[in-house]
Amino acid sequence: MCGIGGLLGFAGASSDLDQRLESLRYALSHRGPDANGRYVSRDLDCGLVHARLAILGLAPTGRQPMTTADERYWITFNGEIYNFRSLRQELESEGCRFASESDTEVLLHLFRRDGPRCVERLEGMFAFVIWDTLERTAFAARDAFGIKPLYYRIGTGGEFLFASELKALLQADPTPRSLNPDAALGYLLSGSVPEPETLIQGVRCLPAGHRLYWKAGRVSLESYWQPSFPVESMDWEEAVSRARAALEDSIRRHFVSDVPVGVFLSGGLDSTALVALASRIGVRELRTFSLQFDEATFDESAVAKRTAAHFGYSFEPWRLNADAARPVLAEYLEAMDQPSIDGFNTFCVSRHAHRSGMKVVLSGLGGDELFGGYASFRRMPQLMLGMRGLHATGLRPIAARLLAGRAGPLRRLSAALAAPPNWGITHWAMRGIFTPAEALALLPAYLRDARPLPSSDQLLARLAIPPGPKPPPSPRDWVSRLEFERYLRNQLLRDSDVYSMAWAMELRVPFVDRALFDRVASIPAAHRLATGKKLLQAAVPELPEWVTRRRKQGFVVPFSRWALSEWKDQLGAAEGRSAIPLSTWYQRWALFALDQFLHKHGLETR
Repeated sequence: MCGIGGLLGFAGASSDLDQRLESLRYALSHRGPDANGRYVSRDLDCGLVHARLAILGLAPTGRQPMTTADERYWITFNGEIYNFRSLRQELESEGCRFASESDTEVLLHLFRRDGPRCVERLEGMFAFVIWDTLERTAFAARDAFGIKPLYYRIGTGGEFLFASELKALLQADPTPRSLNPDAALGYLLSGSVPEPETLIQGVRCLPAGHRLYWKAGRVSLESYWQPSFPVESMDWEEAVSRARAALEDSIRRHFVSDVPVGVFLSGGLDSTALVALASRIGVRELRTFSLQFDEATFDESAVAKRTAAHFGYSFEPWRLNADAARPVLAEYLEAMDQPSIDGFNTFCVSRHAHRSGMKVVLSGLGGDELFGGYASFRRMPQLMLGMRGLHATGLRPIAARLLAGRAGPLRRLSAALAAPPNWGITHWAMRGIFTPAEALALLPAYLRDARPLPSSDQLLARLAIPPGPKPPPSPRDWVSRLEFERYLRNQLLRDSDVYSMAWAMELRVPFVDRALFDRVASIPAAHRLATGKKLLQAAVPELPEWVTRRRKQGFVVPFSRWALSEWKDQLGAAEGRSAIPLSTWYQRWALFALDQFLHKHGLETR
């Protein structure tokens, strides 16, 4: 796990190139404190930097940027390729020779053999850029689910600037910056910035499951993978057997490491399943980490401690209350890349594990999306059915008027009823923050100049999912797709990367695994997404009863209570500049986090 950056197609002075590369490398250094490196081409038209967190192939021969023996291809790579050993054996059988034990070198030789199609063979999480010194072209790719990020800007002269974090890219970018209003509206609607947009005009995020080509100042994108649900007919026993085998394989992949691996353990099914499966595949020693709270409603440490002891593993909690968390909040805000209404829990537990000497941890992130753990799997199909009924009977506008003026979800539902029923809009009605009208009322305070803005109806239409040739086969599959493509991708995974790497922690997510998904997604929704994650429970019978019988809680901190009490003074300024009343803690936090971002990057309007 690392930080990568670079500048391609550069046509300025060598001193300017050197300064910009050093800015990139410094800004990324927290992601990779073990080593750093850079490459500059002879013609000064390409510069690559790398900050290394050594996990696989710890020897100096694994340092980056890395090149092939003939120095034609140069790579800067962030991530882990879990099947690199089998790929290496395949390449060695064809005569390929390796100078290191790293997965980076395997990827480099795989690209030399297969070209852009190499990404279709990779099992892991990754974002990388490969420079071809002969053709003067670049190839970049990002993993299927977008676990690892990659941001880029195309300059006025066609130069290609990229980095693992937006704030690192901005450190090396002299372009005058301005707020991207479309991204800001997306953030206000959902609480996170929807890719491929970023809050900075002109900077983009390479979408998950995409590859990118750069040549002579021109960029083209191509999708190589998207989640789909090709349902197969199978009974319950076959579904359980398939899920079990796929889960064990994923766990084995995610324990591939040359340093110890730990687990973030809560009292929930997903993280407990990771611990149970680790025990099953023979992991003898495992350190587990958790947060402990004074508020009994949020504290799961007693359950997690009992689970760790049950499997013979260590348990290391960190007691956190509002007073102890206040200075950590300042560190969290400093580490923030793009704002969201989540991530503080990951930041805190990553800080704890880092200070305990860990470099790699597993998280249960993605289990809810894959096995139907959220309330949305029950509520969204019900809501969609009701909206279709109102639409069919012509009562939709009347229902919208009756709900107008209500607070929170009911206000969003009223706004959603302004459009024909659509799964994307329904998902926003459940997960959103502000309505289109509210977002449009708030935005002008963040813009430095007046400009035309979309209407509420146009903004609502952006949330809709357009008709496609292969829609998900069932209502619950629709929910799974949207939770993966929107909530998980734009918020949970992005925050997990930023806030774990702030502490030089590699966060692995075995439930967010392409090979696992491809095997499990074909299980009919009636089995895979059965209420209460019944398939996961059946596939991992080692789960202890004190976990399976608990009500779902989620790995959270008492953020809402702290935001409205102990931290109220820090959030008050954002509320004071709001053009609308703020009825929930997450609305207050959304504006507070946005203010912090704008202040950090010199974009305040007042």
